[in-house]
Amino acid sequence: MVLYLIGTGIGEKGISVKGIETARKCHEVYSEIYTLEKKEELSKIIGKKINVLKREDIENTPEKFLKKSKNIAVLVGGDPLTATTHTDLIIRAHEMNIKTKIIHASSILSSIGETGLSVYKFGKTASIPKPQENFKPESFYDLFLENQKINAHTLFLLDIGMCINDGLKIIMGISEKRDKKVNMDTNAVAVARLGQINQIIKYGAIKDLLKFNYGKEAQCIVIPSKMHFMEEEFLKNFLV
Repeated sequence: MVLYLIGTGIGEKGISVKGIETARKCHEVYSEIYTLEKKEELSKIIGKKINVLKREDIENTPEKFLKKSKNIAVLVGGDPLTATTHTDLIIRAHEMNIKTKIIHASSILSSIGETGLSVYKFGKTASIPKPQENFKPESFYDLFLENQKINAHTLFLLDIGMCINDGLKIIMGISEKRDKKVNMDTNAVAVARLGQINQIIKYGAIKDLLKFNYGKEAQCIVIPSKMHFMEEEFLKNFLV
């Protein structure tokens, strides 16, 4: 039995030919929750029913779907190993004496290069969770400060359902009470639905980026550090 973790990449049809061929050969195909449209599209491409897994199924009870008598595919958005959840799944599978294989695909960590910023100049990636009444962490801002010290760009990944404008305001709110390093005149890059037909990339001062409606799907923010002149030249294509 082999557990295949297959990346579906970014965008509507980011899954590779190898990923499609591998999924077709598996006895069962699983996936974390996608939008209904993407699930149906992938099901048509692969030619198999896709069984939906919840995050707790993968994190807490993988033995419920890992069956030693069958080859199983788990479809993962982006690249399978960009999230620690799937690294943990591999460890759990090995503990059950189940072989694993990875089918890679594009992810936001590589595709962000479409902004013109060099992927080699990014520091630690920071995730901004959706604020809740008793849960308003600021650790992502600490990562930003660390990156700034080494002149590295910061990629902020926004939680599901968050919009770019909310993310920008959260970053500025923390900065206002701490060190005032980020304000309305700070330059940033707003990215929505990268890899899709209706993708958006905009660059400029935060006060100008806040004028746009980006929707709430697959969004991120980049605050660049010191840029190479080629990066600056490329970003002019997205200047607001």
